[in-house]
Amino acid sequence: MTKKDNRPPKELRTLKKGTVRGDGMVFRGYHCRAKNGEWWETRELHDAHCRKLELRSKSPDYLIAQRERQKIRYMSSKEREEKKAKEEKEMEMRKTLPNKMKFGYVRWDGMVFWSYMKNCKHGERWVTPELFERKLSEQTMRDAVKRAWKGGKDSFEIIGLPSSMAIDVDLHKKEIAQKIFPDQKLDRDHMRPLGGATSDEDARRRNHFTNFVYIPSALNQSKKDGEFWDWFKLQSASVQKCITLQCKYNEKIRRKIISQT
Repeated sequence: MTKKDNRPPKELRTLKKGTVRGDGMVFRGYHCRAKNGEWWETRELHDAHCRKLELRSKSPDYLIAQRERQKIRYMSSKEREEKKAKEEKEMEMRKTLPNKMKFGYVRWDGMVFWSYMKNCKHGERWVTPELFERKLSEQTMRDAVKRAWKGGKDSFEIIGLPSSMAIDVDLHKKEIAQKIFPDQKLDRDHMRPLGGATSDEDARRRNHFTNFVYIPSALNQSKKDGEFWDWFKLQSASVQKCITLQCKYNEKIRRKIISQT
């Protein structure tokens, strides 16, 4: 069954990316499932997408992948044959894998199964044993933080807020963000990413309530593990206002807690 393609014929695709419509919507591109084959989005989302692409092009992972693509492009015939033989061996070894792998399954080469992921090779995400242990510790900490924001008994030790205050502080920060972004899904996010922690002590500091703000979900992935304030400078005025107001509220609560002790 062929999918319906709403795009106009190629000779009629005259719109360019970034074209602004009369109602302020910005053209993203032609898409087979979009209305009339044209993908329009708000200026806020378009700017976020452009900033995400800009940040991605500067990230170490992107540059490494780009070098790998260039290396494959300029491979010699001998190197191509070796690569093909390696891939054939891998496909043969893959037959030994179970149909449904469980979290933590160890492969023949020592790599550990993390999860099924659509954009990974074969739809599976494999990590080294060292990275697996680090990510498992990080995930355990994230789960503890979620419980702490719900007023868990260890909330003061984890995020620096008494359980009686955790829920109210979280709701107030979300209300600040909702006033600026009323129609967007919001994520509670670390300003300094937890994934960038260099030690358990550093991770605990990053889980302090003053390091959390609510931002639109569309922006969350663009932040990566880079320096937060460098990312902050690239954002729109509304995003900067949203984060600034929450930071001021964080500081107000921090002083209140200090005065009570």
